[in-house]
Amino acid sequence: MRNTIVGLATASAVMLILAYFSGGMPLVTDGLMQAGQTTTRAFLLIFSAFLLIGQLQKLISSEMIKVWLKKYSGGKGVIFSSLAGGLFPGGPYIFYPFLSGFKKKGIPFYLLLAFISGKQTYDFARL
Repeated sequence: MRNTIVGLATASAVMLILAYFSGGMPLVTDGLMQAGQTTTRAFLLIFSAFLLIGQLQKLISSEMIKVWLKKYSGGKGVIFSSLAGGLFPGGPYIFYPFLSGFKKKGIPFYLLLAFISGKQTYDFARL
């Protein structure tokens, strides 16, 4: 995570310098104002998404997952997981952290892959 922050901060600094030398301080100010507007629009959505993810990870226990894996093993598990992926709301900023939490609970990789495939193939929210 630290490398990501350092990389983003470096790229941002380079872009600020390029904006300053190509358009002066007005271009830098316009870019910062646009960044603020984007942050304001996205904040509530991202905050709500992580709130939902946290609650789902606490409500669905490891024991419940083990029972579901016994009940929905093999092909049924793949179909159920891909359908759940298609029904899951939001974009990658919601379902990748969601899946990360369930990976730590021991869900097999093929079910995670089926969830992602279902989300990307037939996202019902787009319909």
